Amino acid sequence: MNELVIKQKESKPVRLIVTKGGERADLTDVTLLFQIKRRKGDATALVTKEDDDFNKTDAANGLVWFVLSQADTNLAPGSGYIGELQCTYLDGTVDKSEDIRVIVQQAVIME
Repeated sequence: MNELVIKQKESKPVRLIVTKGGERADLTDVTLLFQIKRRKGDATALVTKEDDDFNKTDAANGLVWFVLSQADTNLAPGSGYIGELQCTYLDGTVDKSEDIRVIVQQAVIME
């Protein structure tokens, strides 16, 4: 399982490398969706990043990134969060990442 560690109320860039069949996937024409939920079965996501939120400058090489804002990371500290990346290809094929364990560390300085 992959892991993402974030600090409570801190803006953080998140870089993802996507592979398909052991090779880096070409994400040029792929629609991306990233969500963080408390539990897998939850209907509502706590954080959602839509395709327009991603920087796809190097998408042809399977590398994309987005920024979690301070509002996105304003979550209760703990490790009980699950993230997932969904890739929708032009032909309608949908691939989902392995579960991403999201750990929120408590901030020492609260602003």
